[in-house]
Amino acid sequence: MGTWELIFKIAGYTLALTLILRWSFFILFLLASRAAAWIAFMVALGALHMLGAFWLDFNPRLVATATILAIVFALPSKPKGASRQEAKELREAMYQGAGVSHGGLKRAIGYLAFSAVSIAIYVLAFGEVCSSAGTCTPIYRGLF
Repeated sequence: MGTWELIFKIAGYTLALTLILRWSFFILFLLASRAAAWIAFMVALGALHMLGAFWLDFNPRLVATATILAIVFALPSKPKGASRQEAKELREAMYQGAGVSHGGLKRAIGYLAFSAVSIAIYVLAFGEVCSSAGTCTPIYRGLF
């Protein structure tokens, strides 16, 4: 795989994941006021996108890079001209207006759940255990 091809694949995968993360947050978390459902969706998405990437035989570097970038791009940004405290108060007011109490905490839990499940499935799907003889076996084969 060439460098440019890898860059375009990372960009595409990152874009797709970022859109899913942002739209699920907007629809489930803010519009439907279903923070618990959004957190459950984040757990499922973390597992399914890693398993899908494994089954489609994606490059592990592509998957890891795109996942990290998607999380960074999906995090809330600070409005221009606002201090951190003002931005935090503005976000909490938005969550309260949407009917979600402790919205910042629930949003952090959702992204941490997505990250933790993605890391766990990544290690199980793409990781290998190597013996002292130099033979390596994928971790998932040892589980089944």
